[in-house]
Amino acid sequence: MTQELTALALLAVFAGGLWIPYIIAVNLQPGDGTNPFVSPPDVNKQPDFMRRRFRAHLNLLEQLLPFAILVVIAHLAGVSNAVTVWTCWIFVVLRLAHAVVMMTGKPEWALRAIIFTAGFGCILVLGWQVLAG
Repeated sequence: MTQELTALALLAVFAGGLWIPYIIAVNLQPGDGTNPFVSPPDVNKQPDFMRRRFRAHLNLLEQLLPFAILVVIAHLAGVSNAVTVWTCWIFVVLRLAHAVVMMTGKPEWALRAIIFTAGFGCILVLGWQVLAG
């Protein structure tokens, strides 16, 4: 398996489990009398710490899809070089850091936006490598 696919696999596992902090937070909150299986909790009415966990997961999924598509295209096209490898691993580290920063309670820090934007930059670099490859 290529380094790019390994990075994608690890990120997919992380994304698959990032909902857990949110679900734990939801279950620690007192119920409002509605059945959560019929009517999921309104995220906008939840405490900040719960919304941050929800947003961390959502933000990861927003960037995971284009990243995953590009990694798969690169693999199928036989595009693998130092730039694609480093870009993929940097992206994984950025996404882990973004989740931590988002859930710490300081999402207003400019660091969160910088990390998210840097992740987008990785997607652009990876796309450039795939298209130029």
